[in-house]
Amino acid sequence: MGMATDLKRVKGKCNVYRLQQDLHAWNVDGSSTDQLPQTSWIKYWERMSGLGRRRCAFSDCDRGAEHGGHVWIKGHASQKRGVWIAPICKQCNYCENPNRQRDAHGQHSFLRKGTVVVRTEYTPDMASAERRVSFYDDGGGYDSDDYDDDDWEEQICEDCGFDLPFGTPKHHTKCPDCFRRGGPPPGLCSFFVNGRQVTEAEYRTLQASRKAGWTSHEDAAAMNAMVATADPIPFRA
Repeated sequence: MGMATDLKRVKGKCNVYRLQQDLHAWNVDGSSTDQLPQTSWIKYWERMSGLGRRRCAFSDCDRGAEHGGHVWIKGHASQKRGVWIAPICKQCNYCENPNRQRDAHGQHSFLRKGTVVVRTEYTPDMASAERRVSFYDDGGGYDSDDYDDDDWEEQICEDCGFDLPFGTPKHHTKCPDCFRRGGPPPGLCSFFVNGRQVTEAEYRTLQASRKAGWTSHEDAAAMNAMVATADPIPFRA
């Protein structure tokens, strides 16, 4: 699913989005060094969102939100796109809490629908930090392990932009759904027009209107050639 389906920008606010459904998320490793001068991340979240803190944003937690936690929202975070600040409780913001780490089997925590999150920078410390990954221990619940940066490589489906499951072979470039489908989900394919990224529907509409106004056979042939060689890419707002 794309940004418009999962996250919707709050009107009139930059880098502030509201979850349109529950979304997989986990705490960002290496974020403890990302500090703001003379304020806290929860106060920054309040100022940017225009909201007051209430309960923790994780769907299975009803404690009060005390911290602005750095969270990785699956399919909506990366080194280029950044990570997110969400209002969460002290316990959920604890780096050693295995329930708030990336899950080895894809059973991650959820941020609840309606949560407002604020985008922030993905720092070098986050990029180089050890990756804490939790896994279910048959002997007694969840445990976790650390992975060096050299052992961890973020993998994202080249079609839909979603994170590939932990442990996916490095030569795999597509998620199972896109591999079986043979391409990205409908509506996620986008094109560039004059340097601006647009959806396929917008591109086809523009193509039709331009083509209708052309009278020469050469211009129409040129447009057909451009469409045939257009390079669709995963939609990433």
